[in-house]
Amino acid sequence: MAIYTAIFAGAISAFVFVFFSVPLCVFLAKRIGLIDLPQGRKQHTEETPLVGGLAIFIGYSMALVVMGEIYLWRLPLFCAWLVLIALGIWDDLGHVKVTVRVTVQILVIILLCLFSGMQLEHLGYLYGDEPVMLGGFALPITVLGLIGIKNSINLIDGLDGLASTQILVALSWFAILSYQNEIVLIVALCAPLAGAVLGFLMYNLRLFKRLPRIFLGDHGSVFLGFTVGWYAIVGSQLSIPAFTPIEAVWILGLPVLDTIRVMLSRMLRGISPFTPGRDHLHHLLLEYGWSSNTVLMVLFLVSLLFGGIAWMGRLLNLSEMTLFFGFLLLSLGFFVGVQSLSRRLHSFVRCGSNRGNSKL
Repeated sequence: MAIYTAIFAGAISAFVFVFFSVPLCVFLAKRIGLIDLPQGRKQHTEETPLVGGLAIFIGYSMALVVMGEIYLWRLPLFCAWLVLIALGIWDDLGHVKVTVRVTVQILVIILLCLFSGMQLEHLGYLYGDEPVMLGGFALPITVLGLIGIKNSINLIDGLDGLASTQILVALSWFAILSYQNEIVLIVALCAPLAGAVLGFLMYNLRLFKRLPRIFLGDHGSVFLGFTVGWYAIVGSQLSIPAFTPIEAVWILGLPVLDTIRVMLSRMLRGISPFTPGRDHLHHLLLEYGWSSNTVLMVLFLVSLLFGGIAWMGRLLNLSEMTLFFGFLLLSLGFFVGVQSLSRRLHSFVRCGSNRGNSKL
């Protein structure tokens, strides 16, 4: 139990480090212009420092030192974090082209896989008695998977607390399933990062009115999305896995499904899937009339339910194939349901516009 005491102390330390590092990060942001301005499609009305990711990274790194688990640093992973944070901050300042950003991120993932010796080798026992091996496709699919998860977290970061609470849920379920399988490494990696995210949320959601408001920033969403994606791969590919690949898919299901739905719906409309827009699930729910807090809480609970299904599947000893086909059915229902909501909203807007024009 001593190791879990150290992990708990690490989580508390990460929370404290983030909480007290934010003022310093805000000061730095104002000096270098790392500020999000209220313009374009943005909903906020005041200049807001983009330092959430930097504060989380600092707090998380310091917590790992406090835990005394030096092996957790894994030099290739730490180097990847440094590059992604630096690149992300530079991008938040508006100095990085999309092609450069994506190229660097792909190279970082490839080098991390090569130097750490870890990648997505198999997809689990989706059918039969043997795991679905990826063979020569392991590295490309690992790259695509991490880029996809990173982007899904980055793209839902359009509402205060949304991306970070989705990350918080994923880390919590990873830690719970890892604890059940007695895989201390994954628990030790996830718990302090969850503590760091909680420290950020104190400012982002302004749980105390005197706290300054800060945003995660693209560097923060990229760091968190990449890290939780990497932990999903590591935890599912260990010789004694902390969780199965399909359990990880369920846990990360909501942001990933929403991103896939948006990209598919845009392609069906004949536009680029990378075109900026307000067609993510949280945008639709806001347009439907729900408050920001309601949307945040509902999506938090939905994501919690997704992870709970993976957990219940383990308790009920459901096969990975059952969980896989269950997720496919859920994906279909999710796409049809959200697309139906989107069509109704757009139809309502068009009807309202026509009625307005008829009065002129």
